[in-house]
Amino acid sequence: MRPFKARKMNLVFLVLLFMMLVFVVIVTGYNIMSTNKLKPSTQCGPFRGMNSIYDIVSIIVEKLPKVISDFIKVISSAAVIAAITFLMFFVAYYFRIKKLSCEKKIELMKKQIKLVGQDKQYLMVKLRYLLKENVHLD
Repeated sequence: MRPFKARKMNLVFLVLLFMMLVFVVIVTGYNIMSTNKLKPSTQCGPFRGMNSIYDIVSIIVEKLPKVISDFIKVISSAAVIAAITFLMFFVAYYFRIKKLSCEKKIELMKKQIKLVGQDKQYLMVKLRYLLKENVHLD
């Protein structure tokens, strides 16, 4: 019973870690993308003279060659991000289903091993009985 408690605690830790990651990504993304709430310093820092932190990304993308710039714009579009997110959820779901089926296979194999052991014991008892009868007949 002890390993199961450790496994549950590991799951709780992973869920908590994931929730914190989502929280940090949302807060950081909001701070980067917000244009009117949090403005960068106009006096110093890498973002001086810009309206938002995200403006530096636009400037860097514009300086890249046209092919790379177009590729980055396509990759960062909402449709592509939604498709990638859907694909990631689908892959995670697939692996979860595969894991559950493997666990069921393991349980079935354990039952089969147990039944094979019982069959062997039954056959050994029968074999001993037949050998004893052969000895008595001779």
